Amino acid sequence: MHRLNNQLVQISNLVNFERRFGGLHADSKVSCAIFCFFLEGGVQACVARTSASATSPGCNKGWR
Repeated sequence: MHRLNNQLVQISNLVNFERRFGGLHADSKVSCAIFCFFLEGGVQACVARTSASATSPGCNKGWR
């Protein structure tokens, strides 16, 4: 699977998330948040993979 950083992907369920991003990881706050989003009835999320060194205004360095 070809994975590009900073490419926005629409995810409609946990299976899509696992397939595209590898699923739930204990050290990833974002993967835990997406898991809870769908567990609580969420129907669509937009997700982008970023590098650990990525920075932008409003981005907390070290968050995944």
